[in-house]
Amino acid sequence: MKRSFPLSQPTYEYLSGIENKLNDLFIRKFYCEVKLKGPKLQSRPEDSVMVYKKTLPCGLKISVWKDDMTRQDTDAVVNAANEQLCHAGGLAFALAKAGGPQVNYESQNFVFKNGPVKTGSIALTSGGNLPCKEIIHAVGPQWSEFNQKECKHKLFEVITNVLNYVKFNRVIKSVAIPAVSSGIFGFPLKDCAEIIVCAVKQFCDGFYENHLKEIRFVNNDDKTVSAMKYACENIIGSSDRSSDFPRAAQASSPIHQQNLTQQGPQYININGLNLYLKQGCIEDQTTNVIVNSVSSDLNLNIGNISRAILNKAGPKLQSEIFQAGKEHGAKKGIIATNGCTLPCSFVYHVILQNDGAVCQVLRNSVHQCLEMAHNGFVTSISFPALGTGLLGIPKQVVADLMVDTVVTVAQNSPRRMDVYFVIHPEDNDSYKAFENSFKSAEMLLHKPKEMNTTDHTQMSPSPHEEEPCAIILGQMIEEIQDAESWLRKILIHPEHVTIQNSHIFLFGLKEHEALVSPEMSKVSISLNMEDGRAILHIKGAPADVMEAALTVELMLTETQEKYADTLEDELFQTAVQWFYGKMAYPAKANKEIEKAYQMSQNTIELKISGTFHFIQIKDLTAKTSNQTFQLSRESLIQGSQKLVPLYEQVDSHSQEFKDQAKNFEKANLEIIKMVKVQNMVLSAVYQSRKDGKLKQDQSNKLYYHVPGHFWRLVCNAGFHRLYQDRLDSKYGAGIYFKKTLGNLMKEIKVTDPNSVIYIIQSEVKTGRFTRGEESHILPPPMDSKVLELYDSLVDSQSNPQTFVIFDRYQAKPQYLFTCKVKGYYGSPI
Repeated sequence: MKRSFPLSQPTYEYLSGIENKLNDLFIRKFYCEVKLKGPKLQSRPEDSVMVYKKTLPCGLKISVWKDDMTRQDTDAVVNAANEQLCHAGGLAFALAKAGGPQVNYESQNFVFKNGPVKTGSIALTSGGNLPCKEIIHAVGPQWSEFNQKECKHKLFEVITNVLNYVKFNRVIKSVAIPAVSSGIFGFPLKDCAEIIVCAVKQFCDGFYENHLKEIRFVNNDDKTVSAMKYACENIIGSSDRSSDFPRAAQASSPIHQQNLTQQGPQYININGLNLYLKQGCIEDQTTNVIVNSVSSDLNLNIGNISRAILNKAGPKLQSEIFQAGKEHGAKKGIIATNGCTLPCSFVYHVILQNDGAVCQVLRNSVHQCLEMAHNGFVTSISFPALGTGLLGIPKQVVADLMVDTVVTVAQNSPRRMDVYFVIHPEDNDSYKAFENSFKSAEMLLHKPKEMNTTDHTQMSPSPHEEEPCAIILGQMIEEIQDAESWLRKILIHPEHVTIQNSHIFLFGLKEHEALVSPEMSKVSISLNMEDGRAILHIKGAPADVMEAALTVELMLTETQEKYADTLEDELFQTAVQWFYGKMAYPAKANKEIEKAYQMSQNTIELKISGTFHFIQIKDLTAKTSNQTFQLSRESLIQGSQKLVPLYEQVDSHSQEFKDQAKNFEKANLEIIKMVKVQNMVLSAVYQSRKDGKLKQDQSNKLYYHVPGHFWRLVCNAGFHRLYQDRLDSKYGAGIYFKKTLGNLMKEIKVTDPNSVIYIIQSEVKTGRFTRGEESHILPPPMDSKVLELYDSLVDSQSNPQTFVIFDRYQAKPQYLFTCKVKGYYGSPI
């Protein structure tokens, strides 16, 4: 789905300069993507300069550049990182900012799994939105006058580790290296340059691989560039003739073209989705999901791929797919089963049959698999070469269709996922076909499209195509509308932006320092409490306000994500506790184990207090380097462990939907979507409160208004005071629910008729209640002699319309309603 709206030329030009940052926010806050479309803007003068180039006898090129590292299209760039991979300043900040949230996400994930990166060592992430494929994070030493020898050794070691990684990774044919440790780490520049070049010289002296074509030394200040040039001339040799140098504007293109002509690339990143090509057996893949092709009779013994999967999974897999086909009456489409004894968690069985449109069948099958994986929060999936056997489609056609489908899906809907095309080692023809498809896809992604002189529609674009506009793409229309509403609000009064978000109260020292940093000095920032709402006001010149607003929104999103993770950890630990021996797993690890258990995942690896635990779910064991523990589980979750979808949309033609629609009409609301919320972990904790804590088993069906960017958090981890529209304290500092929709709507401010309203119908155990007061931070005692508290507070004991609870597990969401004020239908999509 997508929606577009026009922009003025000045707004288009400004937003084009911060498009990556704007898109980063949209992906994280609204689960959408924004693209700007309009006339080509005049590019700024090229300021990249090559000052040294040397071609060695083995064909390897060494060059020194004054340039921006974020513009390098080498296969890998080296980042001068710290041990925690916290990219807070210098080159690290520039690369992380240009690379987008994927770089920070992968960096944090690396440290979480492996611990801090030791000085002299490297860590790897994808390039995110950068032109490169990978970032090699090199942790150089901080200079110490008292330990010079060790510092020099560590710098030599880290550059050697970078080169050794490049040496054995045949995908990397070019690498850009900065003057690691010369900046805030304080390494003397002359010594730094000499050590780095010496490490490269030693590497080149023993160089025999033929896949690496260029090593670039790239820095953006004259002093460092001069030092690197001087070191190269003295250690590697004098530069080639200057007439051999490419023009600055053409400097980056030869290497990229070379990359494509030497060998097809095996990795592509598209909007956070990582696409890989590898050789292997599909049944051996350890991704969350593997894809199988099966005939319409669901016989897994038909076809080489299906037979290989069945042989490794065992007969239970055949039973599962027969049962699933029987239940769903499947004759085409996709059937999902457990992985049984396979190393994956699930198998998606694609039912392939030749009904005439075989290419469309294949494209639809790949697209459906990706959507199922995305909706099921799957992070990795492996595909074989589908259709070459059962459908008899030529191998190059299969490769082109499958690669193009994945690329198209990722371009239209950004998602964090690893997608593998796994080709059998003996099927060289298919592997070569997929290499060709990868090469074509990468050329289209990284090179501007050339005008087709025979295509008159491209030769003469219509005036409408040249008009500046913003295009918002996403999976859900209501989230697209939220994103559009936010952007329109910003653009209507760009000199004064207000940001309402209760997570402002969770800002720590780092965030407050950012608000008063030199980058924010051009704007005025103030925080006010207005009608129970925390509102940040940003005033100043429109361009400066927009930049500051994006920075604040991204800080809020990061704070919100961290807090949501903490609340979800607490929820899982309240419902379930895993033990190794007699020791309880900490909250975050406990949650990961329980999720793996619920998904029937075979194994999971965690780091606990510096020690790796290799956990086998089926055997209920945890192995460390020197010990094996028996796992045990204490749980409030009753009944079957079979996972159900967290959200189940209610058919708008059903009686259930129609009954609710009538109720909402009385409050002048129109239901766009009704979703049933099925959080079994939250339900288990809620039931335990009902059975054990409350003095009176009294529940009410109540309503809760939640801002659009918070509804997922409520459904995932439960209600919280910070997630409500306003921090009301009239009857106590708790979580507020309304008995009727009419009363709820009296407190909802609808300033934009296009805005979407999210209302959660909840089951709330109100128990025994009394009238609340503003001073109550907890319910008062029921008896002055006994410290037994009321369960909830109300606005009136005789006819309560407002209920306030203080235990967030005392309520569970039942339905999420997406609504609009009745009478407004919005613009067509």
